[in-house]
Amino acid sequence: VKAVAILLLPFIFWWAQMTRNYLSKQQIFERAKRLVKEVYVPAWDGSVKYLPMNMDERRQIRKECTKLEVDQNSGETVQVLDVEMFEICSLVYCCRDDSGTKLLFTRDDITRLQSEVAAGGISTVAGEIMKESGITTNVVKRSENPAKA
Repeated sequence: VKAVAILLLPFIFWWAQMTRNYLSKQQIFERAKRLVKEVYVPAWDGSVKYLPMNMDERRQIRKECTKLEVDQNSGETVQVLDVEMFEICSLVYCCRDDSGTKLLFTRDDITRLQSEVAAGGISTVAGEIMKESGITTNVVKRSENPAKA
């Protein structure tokens, strides 16, 4: 039985390669719509609706949350991502109301989100938004410390 299985492996691999479903451009645009999702936030004992970021939103948030600082070791000016502000902006750009159609927060809410809301809840929502938007924690860590990238 093992010998037959070993002999069949190349065929199975070949068959899997041949039966892949490659998408056309039209299919990608039709199927890749952003859908409203929700995340349960234990710290707030409730759920929040959000819409994952598109590339324009990711770029805009990154621009808003990046600042120039002088590297203490090299003396060079480097770009540093303010991770906490990135999380806050993720909520502002992505959280939706109950209907899922309107933004829940505005830029006017940033100060209150920073000073009045438990950070753990913000991080829970922002983490889910980032995951669904294709942003990994590795990308955020590299942005925090470009020298170690």
